[in-house]
Amino acid sequence: MQMFNWPIVSVTSFSLKPAEIASEQRTTLTVGLANKDDIKSHRVRLVFSSHALVSFYIGDKPLESSISNWWLDITMFPSESRTHVITATARLDSGVSQITYRIKMTTNVDGSDSESKSQDLTVSKPP
Repeated sequence: MQMFNWPIVSVTSFSLKPAEIASEQRTTLTVGLANKDDIKSHRVRLVFSSHALVSFYIGDKPLESSISNWWLDITMFPSESRTHVITATARLDSGVSQITYRIKMTTNVDGSDSESKSQDLTVSKPP
């Protein structure tokens, strides 16, 4: 029987660059993952949640979403490490000149929530 350090699929990095953008500009979330299981593949869902004015994409294609949750489903093969690049955009409500949105990412592995990470994105009115 194989013994694992939990979580079996771990988040090795989670960054947001730039962390400050003008309204409707793009920023990049970079997510590193590692499967510690050298025998079995695992189903992973990356779930991003934030304010309704924040949207998430792979390239120009929006991630699947429901209300303010967006997700990406992937399969992590045995001993695999990989990096995903997610693009995010954000808008301001009318009359707001600057706001900071919290972006939370939860990993769901084989149907169970595993880890949560977060980053703050500051959005300003364009100059």
